[in-house]
Amino acid sequence: MLDTPYAPSGPHAGNGVATSFPFAFKIWALADLRVVRITNASGLEEVLTAGIDYTVPASAIGATAGGSITLVGGPLSSAYSLRLESNLQPVQTARYGNQGAVAPESIEASLDKLTRLVQQLVAVTGTSGENVATLTDINDAIDAAGSIAAPPTRYTTATRPSPSAALAGAEIRVKDPGTPEQVQKCLETAAIGVYEWAVIYAGGVS
Repeated sequence: MLDTPYAPSGPHAGNGVATSFPFAFKIWALADLRVVRITNASGLEEVLTAGIDYTVPASAIGATAGGSITLVGGPLSSAYSLRLESNLQPVQTARYGNQGAVAPESIEASLDKLTRLVQQLVAVTGTSGENVATLTDINDAIDAAGSIAAPPTRYTTATRPSPSAALAGAEIRVKDPGTPEQVQKCLETAAIGVYEWAVIYAGGVS
């Protein structure tokens, strides 16, 4: 039973010595783990490959407390950090017939995986800094009459201004040929000060 909250492990800063890095969440298979190497200077992220870049002991598969990975190529340089996160895919592989016995453990495992998928979603939308529209964003973009309260200037994707710290929080209208009009907001995507336009509402604007 998954009775503890899920959170990605890390970022773990490299020190040129450590080769093993822990994660404190359950994985059901090797593919359920994603290991991301982050270049500290640029924030560039690279997903590592199991069996080539790192190994996971068999004891960590199915362990509620999680486990650890070991880098194959040696210690992690101080120029990098590692983040270990759950990578469970949104697929249903269990099948339950209408005849015969059904093991309670099988049902519990299915519910555990469903819970983990929700936990992954919460981790992404709540803590990762990715541009996911929130109800607050949408409510701010819609006035009391139910229409979009957006600036009068209308841009296309090609003519919109470059997102920057100076435009943080600003909202613009964007209309490309053959697509619904959008309200986009300038949001910071990472702690290193990277900004981009995020769609917070699409359609319904004349």
